[in-house]
Amino acid sequence: MKLDFSFLLEEVSTVESLKYIDWIVSGLQNTFYIFIIGFILSFAIGTILGILAVRESKIKLVVNYFLDIITSLPFIILVFFSYFVLPNYIPPLKNLTNEAVMLITGIGAIVVGMSSRVGVNVASGIKEFYKTEKSQIKNAEMFGLKPNKILTEIVLPQVFKKIKSNLQNDSITIIKNTAVIGTIGFLDFSKQAQRIIDFTASTYEMFIVIIVIYVLLSFVSIFIFNLFFNLIFKRVFK
Repeated sequence: MKLDFSFLLEEVSTVESLKYIDWIVSGLQNTFYIFIIGFILSFAIGTILGILAVRESKIKLVVNYFLDIITSLPFIILVFFSYFVLPNYIPPLKNLTNEAVMLITGIGAIVVGMSSRVGVNVASGIKEFYKTEKSQIKNAEMFGLKPNKILTEIVLPQVFKKIKSNLQNDSITIIKNTAVIGTIGFLDFSKQAQRIIDFTASTYEMFIVIIVIYVLLSFVSIFIFNLFFNLIFKRVFK
């Protein structure tokens, strides 16, 4: 079977004066925007949830139940719930365009789902540290450090170093989860790729393009994670 990718340079068979490769570019842009926003919010909120899940407070039990429930749900359920259910109970969403609603609810689903995963990793890392590194905690208390100082200056820097590989995998998962948002109609890369298949019937060629691009996006997500980790985490928890 001979593969032919020339269709990518053909004009789309719609009223748009675009080529099919332009659909890919616009889809990649949308996917990248979703990834960056979801990435930053997921790791920021996830870190807070992880800390709240282990600290003795009134909301500790609530946070742990929340993390257990969200992490047990398939991501597509979060997407469908955010898009089909939430707008009925959040009036401001009803006044937005459908594209805006898809974007907001899609990013919201990613943030809720991935921040929960990050929160679980952070919480388990903190719990493990307090179990295995009791001598460090006692020494810090002897020097008069308060619990908050111990957490931010001693515990978290070492915890993030230990769970770095898990967090890196979470960043890759965010890229993969962006493809699910296409199921509600948002024109991310996966949705645009499906449209190209529908219009051109170039199934084999497009699936090769899809695989290559998602592999590249995974490497990009790893690069961004390491850049983010070095610039932010190491400065905040130095």
